Amino acid sequence: MTVNTASSADIKAALSVIREALYPASVEQIERWLADLSVKTARRRESGAEAELALSVYTGHLREYPGDAVREVLHAYRGQWFPTWGELADALDEYVEPRRMIRDRLLDMIDGGNRSAEKALPHDPNAERLAKLRNELEAAERVAAQYPEVAESTLRKRDAIAEEIAKLEGAE
Repeated sequence: MTVNTASSADIKAALSVIREALYPASVEQIERWLADLSVKTARRRESGAEAELALSVYTGHLREYPGDAVREVLHAYRGQWFPTWGELADALDEYVEPRRMIRDRLLDMIDGGNRSAEKALPHDPNAERLAKLRNELEAAERVAAQYPEVAESTLRKRDAIAEEIAKLEGAE
């Protein structure tokens, strides 16, 4: 796509494209990719609940990155052991940084460099928080269903998440 800097419509269109390029994968996709990686690498011994917790934590963090970048980094990983979060974050940051730089430059072009344009663009922090909470709620329900030994504490966590979701939905 060629962007004519004289046209704010082109810049906004380019910004829309780069935002799509920063869109995360679904929880299910990420969990599938992590399962594939888990089969290809060695892992320390852990209980079922620990494995489920690790899956939930990694998935939550990986949702902060573009889906195609997560897929590429997880598929390209060649280590013997399952990667630490730091290893994955470093690889993802390097992979995604050019996109973020393009997004930031486009925002600067829209706003003349003072960054209030990002605030003027549609952004709903409640919607983002709700999406994260719903993902956590799904994970908590899966853990409680699969691992009765941790069900009580997981159900308390699930109830707290559900309560926060209800509050945020009421605020909309």
